[in-house]
Amino acid sequence: MVRGRPIFSRILWSCCLLGLVAMMPHWLTGCYDGMPPTMQIPDTGEPTEFIPPPPDFRPGSETQLKLLYFFDQSVYRIFTNDAGGPTQIPPGADAYKRRGEVLSIIGATAGQIIKPDTVDAVLAGVYGNPDLFGFEPAVGRAPGFDVGQQGGNSTDFMPACMSAGSCAESYWSYNHVQFQWSRRTMLAGTTTSSTSAGATTWIVRDSCRVRDSDRLTFLPAVYTADSWWSVVPGQGIFLHGMHLIAERDEVIEQGGSPPRQRNPQLLWVSQLSLGGGISNQNEVPYTTIDQCIDGMWGDIQLYPLQLVGPDLQVGQRTITWTYVGADSAEIRRRVTQGTDLEQARCSAQGAAPPDVPLDSAAFPIFFFRLLARYEVDVERLYDVLEWKSGNNIVGRYGAPDGVVDVVKLVVRVHVEALGRPAQRIDLYLMRGIGLVVQQTGLVAFDISRLREAQVNGQYFPPEYFSYADN
Repeated sequence: MVRGRPIFSRILWSCCLLGLVAMMPHWLTGCYDGMPPTMQIPDTGEPTEFIPPPPDFRPGSETQLKLLYFFDQSVYRIFTNDAGGPTQIPPGADAYKRRGEVLSIIGATAGQIIKPDTVDAVLAGVYGNPDLFGFEPAVGRAPGFDVGQQGGNSTDFMPACMSAGSCAESYWSYNHVQFQWSRRTMLAGTTTSSTSAGATTWIVRDSCRVRDSDRLTFLPAVYTADSWWSVVPGQGIFLHGMHLIAERDEVIEQGGSPPRQRNPQLLWVSQLSLGGGISNQNEVPYTTIDQCIDGMWGDIQLYPLQLVGPDLQVGQRTITWTYVGADSAEIRRRVTQGTDLEQARCSAQGAAPPDVPLDSAAFPIFFFRLLARYEVDVERLYDVLEWKSGNNIVGRYGAPDGVVDVVKLVVRVHVEALGRPAQRIDLYLMRGIGLVVQQTGLVAFDISRLREAQVNGQYFPPEYFSYADN
């Protein structure tokens, strides 16, 4: 419902996305009565009111505890059902404990594997449990539903500065996408946030550089990006804001379609999963709002994004509904007075498609505030995480001593309220060190791996992580 009013005074739609950012047409969002929240845009400045959300919106964060089903290995096996068809996962393989796998009877046909609940009464009860998280063999215990493994204090896995004078010396160095990028993260100081509720908020600064600095196809080839975190013992780990970094096309004068630039950021915008979509594949896609807000600050408003609660337990899911906003004055400047590159990113290579009015809700101009839904699952706990390339171990985190050292968190963001994700981020956090492996994407994952770190005065060289591909 875009009203026939001046361009600066109109209603925009926004709904159900990660703080990463994008504007989605209202028919994709799956909100109440098909309509996302609306808000009146004044002639100048930011909107003054947050719009009433749909009925299923619960502001802030809530935590659910899903259950594992421990199964009798003499009767059941775990299968995958990927593009190659149903395949049995060998007993003891590390692929179990995933809800996406299939639990079926031994010797099942392909059809029975695909629909196991139709051929076995026990499995019908398993798959009928709405709190099911995954499967695990019942070794030395009775089969049935149970809660997952516990890992203790969550804040041990995202260490902040604990001793005076050591903050500036804390850093984490990563490679990204097989050495395409290098990234160094450091604690750059503290700040205040409207959602920190008095807790110390750390500025976590990423300095990113293309490994070959002469490759000017990457724009920019060197950049920094901040995020604001708080690590609160007894409460959990929270995120309060972050620079919005867009996935771009490599910009260079050459024929054909250049590959997309995959930036080594915790939160980034995927071009292919955002925007209104293209019905005709021969059409030239116009630039969506993701590139227009590239490099801007995404302020998490009203409620911080909660990654985990005070303790860790496999099966935990933390859901946070909140708002994410950016500076509308800066968007106006980029669209109307920006550099050639800024206007190209905001205005479809310099010009809007003739059938898309400049003040259309489908076109990125002037205003950005989103109602966002984040889902964070505690998916696995490891005493030692081995990162493999084929049969070769290229990274090892933790020690095989039976003590939980690494936790895997899965962050999902949805284009629709409960539909297809717009983004997925897998985070592996190591006790006492922090982020050691990050996978970001939807289908093909871009990977960042920790190479070395110094945390609160303790240095961890590459050899500490048992790297085999230095």
